[in-house]
Amino acid sequence: MKNATLLSVLIFARHGDRTPSIPIDEDFWKTKLPKSPILPSYIDEDSIFSQLTSKGLLDMIKLGQNLRISYPQFDSSQIKFYSTDYDRTRHSSKAVSTSFPLSNKNNIHFLPKSIDKFFDPWSSIPAFGVAVNNFFTINKNVEMEQIVKKFQVSLKKPNLSLIEIYDMFICNESHKEDAPPIDVELEQFREIIKVETNLQYRALYCDLTIRKYAVGYLAKAIGNYFESQISTSSAKTSNPYSYFDPKASFSFIACHDLNIVPLQKFFFEEQEDTMLTWPKYGYQLIFELYSNGMIRIFDSDLKLNKVLSMNDLLTLIDTNMVVVHDTS
Repeated sequence: MKNATLLSVLIFARHGDRTPSIPIDEDFWKTKLPKSPILPSYIDEDSIFSQLTSKGLLDMIKLGQNLRISYPQFDSSQIKFYSTDYDRTRHSSKAVSTSFPLSNKNNIHFLPKSIDKFFDPWSSIPAFGVAVNNFFTINKNVEMEQIVKKFQVSLKKPNLSLIEIYDMFICNESHKEDAPPIDVELEQFREIIKVETNLQYRALYCDLTIRKYAVGYLAKAIGNYFESQISTSSAKTSNPYSYFDPKASFSFIACHDLNIVPLQKFFFEEQEDTMLTWPKYGYQLIFELYSNGMIRIFDSDLKLNKVLSMNDLLTLIDTNMVVVHDTS
């Protein structure tokens, strides 16, 4: 930004390429887990699924190298790494951190799922899960239910969900050169499932009731952090929305697509056409604060970009969001 110095950065990144969330083709996916000195104890017989793959690890290491080139001015005392309470995000954050001067590269900050109202409303806010279930009940798609039943029978997994089927296809596509083939009868539903799942989850996070659970605390934490960066008062850094360390000028957060999509929708609601592509592995949504008090928000796909004053950012957060205090 012209005539201004970069003061601080928040980077929200989706984790790297991972194995499927459902136990399927176990022998194949075990071969895709990384064997690296960065993650010496990674291989675990009980942790094959929903784990970072070798490809995911290497991609996140490369991302870290690129980010260090983009932000060379921050020293070890100014840098902090975060993740959600999942192996794939902790290891993604750790992989990125290898390119930064940290005294302890194992120190990835995260909150346990059960109390993480910033990144994990599924676990920490029971009312969020109720609202999501109500949404899918009201927006039931009978045709898709029949397709899901075909997968349940063929794969002998009676509790298989649409999102798990979608997840299986997406994970296979990342390794299509040697991934186990899908049954021909089921393969014909690939594109239908991909389109329907994207539509359902976009609609889900366009729903204001859902979104205020999904992004409320996190949006407030972002506003609280940037306000603390230009404030001389310590009071603003110690409230229920304090999450990001105000002493850190560079913060990297490894999280999930279902964290990033609500943030996209919250901060770029007016740019609907730019929301057509679901965040891919390693995608980043970046917030930069400058010495002139302006905040630039943009993404790694170069589709989203806006500049706000501090007052505009805080007003946007306070006006568009009623943070839900769970009482269930």
